[in-house]
Amino acid sequence: MKRISLIAFSAICVFLSHSLFTQAEETGAKSVEKAAVKSLAKAKLFAKLPADMNGPDGLTVSPKTGAIFLTVPNFNSGGRANDPKVPKKLPGVLAKVGLDGKVEKVLEFPPLEATGQTGCMGLTFASDGNLYVCDNQYFFNTDHKSRVLRVIMDGDKPTGKVEVAVEGLNLANAAAWHNNKLYVSDTFLDIPGKTGAGGIWAFPANEILKAGSGDKPTIKVKPAAEEPRDKHLLVVIEAKKSERGDNAGFDGITFSSDGTLYTGNFGDGTLYAIRFTRVGTRIYEIHKGESIIKCCDGIYYDKRTDKVYINDSQKNAIWAFKPIRRLTRNSKAKLELIAENGDTDGADGSLDQPCECVVVGKKMIIVNFDWPFPGLVNTKYDEPSTLSVIELP
Repeated sequence: MKRISLIAFSAICVFLSHSLFTQAEETGAKSVEKAAVKSLAKAKLFAKLPADMNGPDGLTVSPKTGAIFLTVPNFNSGGRANDPKVPKKLPGVLAKVGLDGKVEKVLEFPPLEATGQTGCMGLTFASDGNLYVCDNQYFFNTDHKSRVLRVIMDGDKPTGKVEVAVEGLNLANAAAWHNNKLYVSDTFLDIPGKTGAGGIWAFPANEILKAGSGDKPTIKVKPAAEEPRDKHLLVVIEAKKSERGDNAGFDGITFSSDGTLYTGNFGDGTLYAIRFTRVGTRIYEIHKGESIIKCCDGIYYDKRTDKVYINDSQKNAIWAFKPIRRLTRNSKAKLELIAENGDTDGADGSLDQPCECVVVGKKMIIVNFDWPFPGLVNTKYDEPSTLSVIELP
C-alpha cells in the first residue's frame, strides 16, 4: 500500500506498549548483507483494467470460495498522477477478478461527507463473511478521517450495503484477519515530535463484527498522540528518513502459519516480525532499512510455498523470504529476489510499481499501483492500469 508524499521526516525506532499487554520487548536485529538471486521470473500480463479504474491497490482472496477482490481507489483519475493537487474525479470501487483476467466492478464506495472522497485500499475477509476495507482519507484530509468500511456480502456478491465500522484512523492502509481479530496498519500516526510514526491497530471480533451495524455504534479510536493510548493501538514504530526523503511507516501486513505478523516500512524497507503473546508484544527487526530492500509495500504469506512475498514499489521488484520460526535478537530474513524490471508502461505485464499480491495455486497475481513520485524506478503513469502474474514453482 502506498504512501504518496514528498514530505521528509526524521526517524527513531519507538515501541509504545499499552494496557492489553503487561510486558513488551522490542528486539533489533542485524540485517542480511546480501540476498539470494536465482534466475529471475518474468512477470506477464494478467489483466488490463477498464478505463474507469485508474490505479488499483488492495487485493484479497475469499478463504471460503477462492474469489478474488480488488480495490481501485482511483487516485490517478483526473490527471492526479502528474499533479496530486488535482481533485480525484472517479470514486473508489470494489472489483471482482476472475482467473481468466476479467475485472468487473461490483461496488462503488460511499464517500466521506467531510471530503467527498473515498480512498479504498487494503481489504480482508473476516469470520462473518464480510469484507473489511481500509478507507484512506489521508490523501484528502490529514486529520484522522480514515475509516474501516464493512462491505456486506451475500456469498461472493456485495449486497450494496456498506457500513462504517471504525473511524478516527489517520492513514488506514492494510488489513488482515487473524485469530478473531481485525488488524489494520496506519502508515502515518502524526504524533507530534515523532514524525513518521506508523502503527498497528487490532479490533477483536466481539467489537468489530457488530460495530456500526444496526443500533451498534461505530468504533471511534483516539489519535495516537492522546494519553492514555487507545486500547486498540498495539504497536507504534517510527521509520527513519530514506534516501528518497520518505519515512512512511507500516504498510502491508500478513500472518504466517505460526501466527507471526510480518510487516515493513514503506519509507525505507525495514522489515519486522511481531509476536503477540500472553505476556506481551515482541518486535524483531529482521531487515535493516535500505540495506537491500528500500521499500516494503504490500506483503503476503503463501502457505504452499511457505514464503512471505514483498512488493517493492521503489525498485519494481518482488522479494521473498521464509518465515523465521525461532526468532531472536539476531534473526534476519534470508531474502530472495523473485522478479525485477526497469521502468515500463506495464503493457506486457512487466512490474509497474507493484503494491500488492496474492497467490492462487501457483499463480502470483500482482497489483501495479503506478502512481510515481521521486525516487522510484517508475517515472510515469501509463493507461491502462494493469495486473501482472508470475508463475511460481
